[in-house]
Amino acid sequence: MHLFADYIQPIIGWLQLHPHWALFFAFVISFAESLVIVGSIVPGSITMTAIGILAGSGVMRIDLTLLMATLGAIAGDGISYLLGYTYSDRLNAMWPFRRNPKWLDYGKDYFIKHGGKSILIGRFVGPLRSVIPVIAGMMHMNHVRFFSANILSAIAWALVYVLPGIIIGAASKELSPESATRLFALVLIFLGGLWLLSLILKW
Repeated sequence: MHLFADYIQPIIGWLQLHPHWALFFAFVISFAESLVIVGSIVPGSITMTAIGILAGSGVMRIDLTLLMATLGAIAGDGISYLLGYTYSDRLNAMWPFRRNPKWLDYGKDYFIKHGGKSILIGRFVGPLRSVIPVIAGMMHMNHVRFFSANILSAIAWALVYVLPGIIIGAASKELSPESATRLFALVLIFLGGLWLLSLILKW
């Protein structure tokens, strides 16, 4: 059985014919990665690196891939902020916060300490990533300040998460299809291991 011929090649071939679906997937993953609570369990680093590999290997346009990843991240944080702004302290009584009030307490302490910088920093800190925008909303952070920080951090996040995959994808063009598939699989296994380790540490 050849992994590339049997599984990878048909998927890549379909995506080349329907690149809009790949771009839509990039948006959805980056959106979910930034959404309150959901972002703490979505393996964004794995999927965004995989999407970057597809872009680097020519399946998707690199500029559009980065754009969709950025827009998804902005939308995810933006909705989380609006939820916090709308429901404010009522979130304490909602699932899952009513069972885990320390999540909000930890986020509030961090937000009070770092202010607007927490939006920029928090996107790259695992446990805080999906909580800080909600806290910013609960604390009624100014809309302009929040969305300015949100946009800047989303651009940086997209570059950090997608560019390594793009580089790997571009390098894989010089390899045979089977070697490129092995490299792709090894990268995903490595990233998957890191994601599982982060979940274990969080637990």
